[in-house]
Amino acid sequence: MSEREQEQAIRDWEITELTAEWYRLLNANGFPHKDRDCHFVIQQRWSYGQPPIWSVEHEGYVNKDVSIEVESLEAAQSVLVTLLRRFIREEQVLAYRRILLRHRLHLARRRRGRPGGHRRSLAARYRGV
Repeated sequence: MSEREQEQAIRDWEITELTAEWYRLLNANGFPHKDRDCHFVIQQRWSYGQPPIWSVEHEGYVNKDVSIEVESLEAAQSVLVTLLRRFIREEQVLAYRRILLRHRLHLARRRRGRPGGHRRSLAARYRGV
């Protein structure tokens, strides 16, 4: 296997791992998404007798549609890796915020109607208060 083929195999593996992580995050967070959120496309286009242009495309529901044009396959794969990492990071931040919100709502429900919040003294527990 040549050095170029090895580099290509590593890029393919990295993209595959990132798309798997993206899919796992979408399903784990319970956020509504469509099938198209899990599809990313790199394509080559020839137009008007000009050198080919590569484009990275993603028509997502969770994230807005993306179409970025570059001049080589390697650049397109690099853009896709960057895009996937950004999507994953943004989804992780949203998931963390959802967890914090759920925790705050849970604490607020526990505090409602109880003087002093959700913590009661030992004596109050025995009295049934």
